[in-house]
Amino acid sequence: NFRPQFSLGAGLTSVPDAPSGKSNLYPGNTMSSDDKAAITRLEVDINDSLTAYGAVGYHVAQSAQNFPRATITSVQGATSVTNGYYDQRVTSTSADVGLRTRLNTGGIKHTLILGANMLDQQLDSYYPAQTPAVVSNLYNPAPLATITANRAGVSPTTQTRLTSVAITDTLSFADDRLRLIAGLRRQQVYTHGLAASPTSTNKTGISPVLGVVVKPVENLSLYASYTAALTAGTIVTAPNANAGQAFPPSRSKQYETGAKIDWGRITTTAAVFQIEQKNNSTEIVNGLQYATQNGRSRMRGLELSAYGELQRGLRFNASGTFFDTKLAHTAGGLTDGKEAGAVPKHNFNLGLDWDTPWVTGLALNTRVAHTGATWYDQNNRLRVPGWTRADIGARYITRTAGQAVTYRANIENLFDKNYWVMQNGYVGTASGRTFVLSAQVDF
Repeated sequence: NFRPQFSLGAGLTSVPDAPSGKSNLYPGNTMSSDDKAAITRLEVDINDSLTAYGAVGYHVAQSAQNFPRATITSVQGATSVTNGYYDQRVTSTSADVGLRTRLNTGGIKHTLILGANMLDQQLDSYYPAQTPAVVSNLYNPAPLATITANRAGVSPTTQTRLTSVAITDTLSFADDRLRLIAGLRRQQVYTHGLAASPTSTNKTGISPVLGVVVKPVENLSLYASYTAALTAGTIVTAPNANAGQAFPPSRSKQYETGAKIDWGRITTTAAVFQIEQKNNSTEIVNGLQYATQNGRSRMRGLELSAYGELQRGLRFNASGTFFDTKLAHTAGGLTDGKEAGAVPKHNFNLGLDWDTPWVTGLALNTRVAHTGATWYDQNNRLRVPGWTRADIGARYITRTAGQAVTYRANIENLFDKNYWVMQNGYVGTASGRTFVLSAQVDF
């Protein structure tokens, strides 16, 4: 589902209104894609307390397109658009193996897991120089410039290999009213550039996993956790001018504590969290947007949710998340203390699902989603407006030829709202009113 993306020019004082999601903002744009995947998983109970598992997967994703790069230059919607080929192939191989066992020691129940996994991924690409820019407009798009360069095949760009070995133990005390989780994970992240100026990074780290769950009364659970990880560096995507560049690995940390209360028909949860990680941002250089890593971001949040059955046959799910972000250790301290780009102040969701009394197996549903305003980038110069969207749908469950079949019909963006969404450091147009039909067969 290709959606047009735009960078915001340095001269803008506000973000223009989003164009219609039905508009063809890049007349003449073409795209073809082909995905092939295979995955298998095996789990064997060796005895009553020991289980072995394993899985392997293979995935090849190919796309060939001309990918415009556009900058909005005025609040009236004027744009400057270049055009160029953006062809790539991503080949991924993964494996996951492990042992899971349960045992008792001195009245303490243990669940031990020893596991290892691997992901090997290679990006082959063809990103030639863009055409000269043409003047266009969000509300009256001009045809794209013609690409005159010959189209070459993709060539190796980057290779990434992630390996991990982990052991965790969940200890249960006092009839499961107290659980402790402790573990260690050894990760290795290897990234190798295969382009004309190759660079390589190879980083290894050992990270802890710690958690505790307490049930002071039957319907109340309190928990706290700490996790750390070595994260593979981002591979820059189009339409950034440095598409294909691989950033080095970095460490991330997450702290979380919360509570869950089961009221019977309804369950409520509350959690506070903090995430510390490398800050991904963008910069404009000579009129082109480049993806960069600059300093670290600290995100704190509060998440509230409630779900359950309001009455027989009527279910609901509601949630709200509030974010507070700050940047630190940025280049020259120029954006220290500012908020991270592309993170809204809040998100809200409300969904209802109702079993109709007149047709067995038929349910109707609706959902309202709201995302608050967000800064476009770490300079906190332009704020992208928030948006609210409503969806409706129906679900029918029956049996056909002895098999359970679920039919779904949904209308997304029911009122055909036009709004901007943040996409990899760019603003993108949201999909217009969309009708989706599907069928699922359970064997």
